[in-house]
Amino acid sequence: MAVSRPVRHQLRYLLLLALAGLLAVLVLVPTATAGPASWVAAPVAAAAGPPVPELRWSDCGEGFECATARVPLD
Repeated sequence: MAVSRPVRHQLRYLLLLALAGLLAVLVLVPTATAGPASWVAAPVAAAAGPPVPELRWSDCGEGFECATARVPLD
C-alpha cells in the first residue's frame, strides 16, 4: 500500500515527536527521583530535650516484642 508524500511527512513528524517525548521521560524521571533536590526544604531539627532512655524489649507473645517509653505530651 502506497502512502502519499504529505501523509508520510506527518507520520515521520509524529514518530519524531513520540521519540522526543520518550527521551524526555527517560531523562527527567531518574533525575527527579534520584535524591533530595536543592529546592526541597531541609527537615526541621527536633527541639532539644532530655535524652530518651534505652528501650527494654520483652516478649509479647506470638512472635512479637514490646517496649514502653515515657514521652512528653507537648
